[in-house]
Amino acid sequence: MRHSRHRVWWGVLSGVLSLGGCAPGAGSGWLAGPRPTSAPAVRTSPAVVAAFPGAAADLAGSPSLRPVLLQVRFDVLRACVPVGEVSKSGKIWNHLDEDVVPADWAAHLRRNGIRIGRGTSSSWAPIRAILEAARGTRCQPESLITRGSGPLILQISPRPRDQTLFLYRPDGGLVGATFAASTNVIRIEYGVPPTELDSVALSITPEVRQQDIDAGWRVTPHGVIRNPTEAARALRELAFDVIVPPDHFILIGPSPQSEKQLLAGRALLVDTIDGQEFESLFFITPRVFRVGTPPTATQPVGG
Repeated sequence: MRHSRHRVWWGVLSGVLSLGGCAPGAGSGWLAGPRPTSAPAVRTSPAVVAAFPGAAADLAGSPSLRPVLLQVRFDVLRACVPVGEVSKSGKIWNHLDEDVVPADWAAHLRRNGIRIGRGTSSSWAPIRAILEAARGTRCQPESLITRGSGPLILQISPRPRDQTLFLYRPDGGLVGATFAASTNVIRIEYGVPPTELDSVALSITPEVRQQDIDAGWRVTPHGVIRNPTEAARALRELAFDVIVPPDHFILIGPSPQSEKQLLAGRALLVDTIDGQEFESLFFITPRVFRVGTPPTATQPVGG
């Protein structure tokens, strides 16, 4: 069951997702922010509106709440630190507001190895200092631009692998499944409430994506090949909705439970790089600006 305390109305928007990159030993500049890129205007996904019942009806029933043409730029930074640097420490979380989701749902996510917090630009400086002090901190560069009316897809594990993962349901039951040749992503639906044109509402769902081995074959000039279709398992038991006001960012990181083998949070946020285990932190900074005007001067996380 999804949890949300927000009621919002959705406008028309476009979006861009880009991921800043870094490398070990790059010094104080390794968290430089990515360059913005414009994308076509799109309509808010029905999945986002469904997360906030009644939004579409309220919008249609009020002439003063007509859709507004906006653009949303997402600055996303993935920081990779040695296992335990964040999951077993409260230093970074001391600078964040973890009440951004209901307390019972936050506890449920932490039990599954995932922790959520919301910070402001003023909280970034001490967080950056903590990350740079962690020995072996590194990032993986990536850039992703949305097209059409689809959601933002943040790639977690680009290399397909066989994996078995378990998760706790909200009722406390434990379920699991095995996925062959699969990858993990974070799916981000988003919208802008016309009554709060500088805020962004996010609906975030982890997914496991697996090539469909029963998709059949097709004939091409180069021979007979398998259809490249893909099946997705949305981990709705780990989904959450948040509002991100101006000058704020969201952090998705590991909880202490991520040390448990095969738990969903570990599969999503822990990876082996050059023989060493790292845990990932995703800093997501959405910024709104009207079409035809430059982005605001607010510095994104990593800037």
